[in-house]
Amino acid sequence: MRVTCVFLLQEGDLTGLAEACCRFSPQLAVGDRALFMEIGACRRLYSEESLHQRLQVVLRRFEMSARIACADDVPTSLALAMYNQTSKDQLPIEAIQCYSTPFNIRSDTLAKAVQVFRKLGVVSIADFVKLRTKGLVRRFGKEGLLVRHYLEGAAQLPWPRFVPPEHLVEGVDLQEGAVAMDLEQMIFYLKAVVDRALLRVRGQGRLISGLALRIEQERHKQVGEPMRIWNIDLAFPQGSALATLSILRERLDRDLQRFPLESAVQRIEVEVTRSVQGRSRQHDLFTNKEKELESFQSVVSRLTEKLGFHKAFLAAPHESHLPERCWRKTLGEVGEFKVLAPPRPLRVLRQPQVVRRIDNFLVCGRRRWKVAAIRGPERLSGDWWFGDRERDYYRIEAETGEELWVFTFAGSDEHYLHGLFD
Repeated sequence: MRVTCVFLLQEGDLTGLAEACCRFSPQLAVGDRALFMEIGACRRLYSEESLHQRLQVVLRRFEMSARIACADDVPTSLALAMYNQTSKDQLPIEAIQCYSTPFNIRSDTLAKAVQVFRKLGVVSIADFVKLRTKGLVRRFGKEGLLVRHYLEGAAQLPWPRFVPPEHLVEGVDLQEGAVAMDLEQMIFYLKAVVDRALLRVRGQGRLISGLALRIEQERHKQVGEPMRIWNIDLAFPQGSALATLSILRERLDRDLQRFPLESAVQRIEVEVTRSVQGRSRQHDLFTNKEKELESFQSVVSRLTEKLGFHKAFLAAPHESHLPERCWRKTLGEVGEFKVLAPPRPLRVLRQPQVVRRIDNFLVCGRRRWKVAAIRGPERLSGDWWFGDRERDYYRIEAETGEELWVFTFAGSDEHYLHGLFD
């Protein structure tokens, strides 16, 4: 076993850092102020020196300060990092607390034993190890035997399992005196937020396919909408912070020109609403194929964000006996990444039901939904000889949390409920 410990110099939330470090090792554990990684099986992938350098880069991007140490067990790695030592023999006797409760260093179970050791001249771990086991109970009581037990059984400690949170949210609170009213000022803060969110997503081997941007303004009587929310669906899954930031910039630039901010920004927050499995690998040194593919996907994603999914598309072959139907509009497959068609509801009605639109409500029989957001339209059509009329489908989100799949015929105001999303 070989364990790397990242000990924070100041208390902070280790969840985001742990997610970003999942790419270095699948076995992680989180303590009070320390992150542990088992790297014994990863020595062929990287050395301890290169891992130390990578961790320093990740810490800077999360704006954290920490000391990093490696050892053959969890308590020793924690003690070396906490007391900034390179050898176990140099550790002070206070380090025995790391061996009793390495994942909860706030515990003071051995505080009395440390005082006794100090009075009797045992000031380091090296001094304690030299003592004979037979005389521990007579000289130090049960605490002495307990410490020896912890030191000898350090490698057999069970690891608490780290489970990434279900919702990935990154944000920044603007400090007093920091003003963000225009786009460039917000992009300055948004860049670090997006970078941390992408680090956490890539750490789990995934790519972003949808995100929500929230901007909270100062609350005044003149501010009608303190919280501004943008839901963004990406045409291609993104793993680059630069490409994702460009898409967010274009959306904000377009919307803020029509509806400017009403007061100074207090908080900027990004939530990853959807992600897909991605492949992490090195770029080919002899060809730029991967970089060109990522650049192309970034351009297509920006076009779909600017023009809409129904105007920016790729052409894919489609089996049909009609020449004009032998291709179809799609974002289809590009390289190794496959982007699915717009999502379809799991519950589809056998017969569409008529829905009445009354102000901001949809009424179907005895049921009524208040509309919170509308996405679409997506136009679907069949062959003309079957008499199929073109349909415009909308994904409507109700305030109750339900999502409806509603369509209208082209040139008609009648609404029909065709399915519900789960």
